[in-house]
Amino acid sequence: MSLIMREILSSPNVLTDTKKCWEQINLVCCILLKYGAYTDSDCAFHVHIGTKDLLVDGKQWILLRDIYTKFEPITCALSRGEFENISKRRLEHFAITIAMADKIWCKGWSIEKCKEEIEKGDLSLISHFYRTRKVGMNWNCMSEEGKTIEFRTFNGTINFFLIQSYLMYICNLVDKVALMNESNVIIEEVLKKKIISDEYIDATIDYLTDDNYIRNRLKQNIKNGNRLNEFTWGMLNGSGKIYID
Repeated sequence: MSLIMREILSSPNVLTDTKKCWEQINLVCCILLKYGAYTDSDCAFHVHIGTKDLLVDGKQWILLRDIYTKFEPITCALSRGEFENISKRRLEHFAITIAMADKIWCKGWSIEKCKEEIEKGDLSLISHFYRTRKVGMNWNCMSEEGKTIEFRTFNGTINFFLIQSYLMYICNLVDKVALMNESNVIIEEVLKKKIISDEYIDATIDYLTDDNYIRNRLKQNIKNGNRLNEFTWGMLNGSGKIYID
């Protein structure tokens, strides 16, 4: 099967926003379905975004952390995909929330001090901001093309339209951060109420895009998964347990 995939994808490790690339992804999904492939709730879908020539300033990285945190419940809603919830095991072991990652901060200085130094230009601190790569948004990741950000929360899927939604969501988020676009979402209120309201969804999508196709695709899939369970809200609020090395 891997040989078939390599024949279909001329560059299997790098995806671009082109008609040909979307057609290739769709073809891969169709072949997998034809041969009986499936995913379960333990399968994950990771997205790597290259940051070379995109996030070159420390202020961009700190804004990325801020925006990701503000939209993290939306990320979790979208990440459910075809399943009832995000895998509990994934949120405990392999894609912990920002709030849980903050709780295991163990450097000799505070998170705020570290953020200050990154904003001043010390980009060497980025890869080791958290002591583990097993965060929903992992900065401790490199590739041959340079530094990448890895997004680890999504449930696995071979549904083309879900894959498209995952990629459109993450790519637009990083693109807007690269432009230093800020958001006025008050995440503390969302976490306190434990509700993903229509207003919150609209504010997120307004930030991400003004393209009607992308807006409609994201809104549909986010609303399909907007009832997060208590376990997920607990992890988003930093009140769960995690098991990482």
